Amino acid sequence: MRAVLTVDSLKHRIGSTVSDPYGRVLGRLVSVESEVDGTVTSIAVESEDRAVRFYPAKAVRIEDGRVVVWPEWKVLAAETIMSYQTALRRMRGLEEMRRKNEVSERVYSELKKRLEASLARLREEVRRLREMMKARLSQLEDEDLRVERAMASLKISYLAGEIPDSAYEAAIKTLRAARDTIAKEVEDIKATMSRLESVEKSVGAEEAGEEGRAEGAAPQAVAPGGPQPIAVKIINEQ
Repeated sequence: MRAVLTVDSLKHRIGSTVSDPYGRVLGRLVSVESEVDGTVTSIAVESEDRAVRFYPAKAVRIEDGRVVVWPEWKVLAAETIMSYQTALRRMRGLEEMRRKNEVSERVYSELKKRLEASLARLREEVRRLREMMKARLSQLEDEDLRVERAMASLKISYLAGEIPDSAYEAAIKTLRAARDTIAKEVEDIKATMSRLESVEKSVGAEEAGEEGRAEGAAPQAVAPGGPQPIAVKIINEQ
């Protein structure tokens, strides 16, 4: 779990550059909003067009001394994966308590129902998150295509002698960097999707294991003095 963001951790960074995890510059940190205890609730960032945008504290990270703002899909994915992992640990803990007879069946059933309800909500969140990430992938694919077209147009103009060497080199460098940035986010989205799938499979396997253990549970021994099983002897007739 990451540390709580405080005013002290940002006060010396007012005026510094704010970027996303893939290298896009979002602007300049101009203000910090916080609670009375110094816990940051949001930051204000001035972009190049002079617009001031606000980002929630949960999206803000300090990475290698830089202020970094995660995109919404990445924040939600991190929260969802953490919740899934917590639910998985609780499921395993509850089953272990049951095997050791450390919890009554009544309490076990109640706690299991709560976990199942939480997992149902998580699965719905994952469904919405996947839709969000797929939409973002589509946006990035369109953006990459536009940048590729811009690179081709630039190269044609350069080869036609319409653009000097210095201007071409500066422009093509910027466009290549833009494509690299897009590729990084695409790779991150796909890796996150794989992580989500892996965590879901772990939870599914744990649930399947619980059902198997319940179905394969050994029958209880007959109490002394209670009804005893009847022995049946089979005689083969000749």
